[in-house]
Amino acid sequence: MACIRFLLISAGAMALCSCWKARDIPPNQTTTITGRFYDRVNDIVYPNIKVRVAEFQQVQKFLGPGGSIPVGFPDSTTTDANGYYKLKFTTNGRGSVYYIQYKGIPADVEAYGNGGLPQYYNTGQRIDTFGKAAVYDVNIIKLYYMKIRVIIHNNPYPPLGAMAEYAYSNMFFYGSNNDSTTYIEIPKRTSGFHLYFYVTDRKTGNSYMDTSALINPVINHDTIQGDTYDLYPATFKKE
Repeated sequence: MACIRFLLISAGAMALCSCWKARDIPPNQTTTITGRFYDRVNDIVYPNIKVRVAEFQQVQKFLGPGGSIPVGFPDSTTTDANGYYKLKFTTNGRGSVYYIQYKGIPADVEAYGNGGLPQYYNTGQRIDTFGKAAVYDVNIIKLYYMKIRVIIHNNPYPPLGAMAEYAYSNMFFYGSNNDSTTYIEIPKRTSGFHLYFYVTDRKTGNSYMDTSALINPVINHDTIQGDTYDLYPATFKKE
């Protein structure tokens, strides 16, 4: 009986010390990856970004946290004058996950990979195609802002929304009457952009928009001074 108990305890200890290991990517698969580091909104390329392929083995300890063991870095390069890069590597059968990692992007920008997910150098873009050519672009977003004053008169459908053409985020001003000074996200484009103000009737689903003229401010800083907008949402036109 004591012997059986000892064997059970030993088996339990071995289970606690054991770990799960992810299946390795099959060896001898040659993969070529190309892509570009580019800000599509502001038409800015990012040269001299250091890019590499990182290979890891994923493990999961029994009843413990998972982790990744670095295996190696099969290839690395630097983006050219137009932000393009090219990587080529062959799987060796030791890694279970591969990433594209990079560094050298300024701290005041955001990077988004395939699928629109935020990218960071310590994780990067996961590679899910092996044995053939693949494209992994990194979309860079540099945010600029314009300080504006918005005066709202008798809004029948609050809140009032505001958005700059080509920008990523909306702003909302609550209440039927409002006088606010705020910073709105804008794109840096040589051709300028429209600034839209709109409201939505929640009962009917109809939206109404202010007539917006094209503006082309001089954007020589991350934040610039804008104008004052006197708005009467009851006069907005149906979209």
